[in-house]
Amino acid sequence: MAAAEDVLVSVFMELARIAVIIIYFKSFCVLLSRKKLVIYCTLSYVLTLAGYLIFHNVYINISFTLIGIFIIAMGFSGSKKKKLLLVIMCYAILFAADMLASFMFDEKPESTGYELISSVMSVMISYVVVILIRGLYGKKGNNGLTGQWYYLLLVALLSIGILHVIYQSRSLPREPVMIVSTMVLILNVILYYFYNSMMDAFTYNQENILLKKQMDIYDAQIRADIDNNRIIKSIRHDMKHHIRELDALIDNGEYAEIKEYLSSMMEDIHSAQRVINTGNNYFDAILNYYADKAVQRDIEFKTDIIVPEDFNMRTYDLNIIMGNLLDNALENTIKANKSNVNLSIRYANGLLDIIVSNTYQGKIQKESNHFISSKNEEHGFGIENVKRMVEKYNGEINIDYDGNMFTARVVIYI
Repeated sequence: MAAAEDVLVSVFMELARIAVIIIYFKSFCVLLSRKKLVIYCTLSYVLTLAGYLIFHNVYINISFTLIGIFIIAMGFSGSKKKKLLLVIMCYAILFAADMLASFMFDEKPESTGYELISSVMSVMISYVVVILIRGLYGKKGNNGLTGQWYYLLLVALLSIGILHVIYQSRSLPREPVMIVSTMVLILNVILYYFYNSMMDAFTYNQENILLKKQMDIYDAQIRADIDNNRIIKSIRHDMKHHIRELDALIDNGEYAEIKEYLSSMMEDIHSAQRVINTGNNYFDAILNYYADKAVQRDIEFKTDIIVPEDFNMRTYDLNIIMGNLLDNALENTIKANKSNVNLSIRYANGLLDIIVSNTYQGKIQKESNHFISSKNEEHGFGIENVKRMVEKYNGEINIDYDGNMFTARVVIYI
């Protein structure tokens, strides 16, 4: 094939491969920004095409292709280790497809269109495999992995190494090469079964964390109730002594001492009361838990809550919404010059309206409709978990940040 034709084939086939890669990542990740994805794809396209046309070196081509795929991955959600694993597994599929396409014919056709045919077949095989993987294992939403994910990475890297050794050994017969390439391709498809298992394990771990937090809330509330009951029982037990003492003070006209004595009794009674007492045990348990955390961190925590005692909502769902909103609020406000969290809850006619606002300092990181946590890669699930629960109740969530105040409002229909 002439040099000009070779360049032309490379130009169009590289575009096709990028389209396949985009479909691949959409199967496992959420797109963050279409505009940024276009920029990343352009950078990837220029890099990989330049590497192929200029250097003519297999190691440079491999490096540029891997970097190019990772650049495209930047346009999607997910932790770095998840993206790294998906990039390597994606390249293993593309490499195996190239090998199958290159050795598909008994002999290379004499026609100058062989490179075109081979490139087209490679893209078609890649596309079919990606669509198959998407149908069998495609899953979006989760940003992280758990478990021994590096084993999958190692298997994918070994399969790339095997294909590279075969590619370099030009003297190998066609049939064994085709068999090994097919087996490697099948192996890499099977890897996505284990990948999905790790994704499920990650979701399971996140739910366990929520359940543990819920148990911590109940434990804290039970302990508080036990302590409060002990104080109340003590006051009740000593009431006859208090009455006798007050009666003696009245007989002696010691009114200042009476006032001081009553003030001491009121302090004991007040300390036995909950910080937040809405009358609804579910809300009280959760809110008092976070009120206590706010006190420990020296955060001003203001509440304005009106909910009925017979409010009916799954405690688990309520804990996900309130827990994540208040966790984020407490975590972010502590970095501000003035730590302040305001909570407003209203319930009427089946409509629950929750507003959580907090002071913050710094820049809010956001890509498309996704907020990026400043704490760590796998801690950015708070808002996403709230969104998931809000969708369950056909509700809405609105987030606003202006100046130094971050506000999240959730409206759900019970």
